[in-house]
Amino acid sequence: MLIVEDQRMLADALALTLADDPGIASVEIAADGEAAVRAVAAEQPDVVIMDHHLPGPDGLAVTRAVHRVCPDVPVVMLTGDTSDELLLAAVNAGISGFLIKDQAVERLMDAVRRAADGEMVWPAERMARLLARSRRTATTAKASSDLTPRERDVLRLMSEGLDNKVIAERLRLSLATVRGYVQQVLAKLGAHSKLEAVVIASRTGLLSDLRKTTAK
Repeated sequence: MLIVEDQRMLADALALTLADDPGIASVEIAADGEAAVRAVAAEQPDVVIMDHHLPGPDGLAVTRAVHRVCPDVPVVMLTGDTSDELLLAAVNAGISGFLIKDQAVERLMDAVRRAADGEMVWPAERMARLLARSRRTATTAKASSDLTPRERDVLRLMSEGLDNKVIAERLRLSLATVRGYVQQVLAKLGAHSKLEAVVIASRTGLLSDLRKTTAK
């Protein structure tokens, strides 16, 4: 686990909270982007909690740098700004989700666990707004057209905000099989997270096609 936060008191408080979870082996702290990239390269953390406002490059730029070093590490943004503009920019940077500062400890721990499992840390009620915004503001991304029928099923259910366990139940597949399909979808769409994959599918029209096919 890596916390990227320049406010030392907040970083220490987060670290102490996370260290109480028996499922977390260690918690490291980085105060800026350069230290964060070094820590990711050295430690290969399961999850990175990334502050938006950092000295030097902001959290979005640091996230992109982190993914150049370790493409698969989930990054959860910690911010007080929930504007659509920031959230869409965060998704485009490869963020797996976001947390609002001063949220309850239980919400923080749940978000970390979900991110480590490859899930989206994203309020369901914001998904429709995000997808609508992505269709209005971005047109350049290209989705792969070679998704298999099962991969398309998984992507459609991902877009509904369902986690891997529920998707497995819906499709009557094992959890391990669903996780494999998710990774294949991400690879084919060039996405770092389930959230980014859903947005790419939305802005390219792929998600609309999937939903029309299902409705027939």
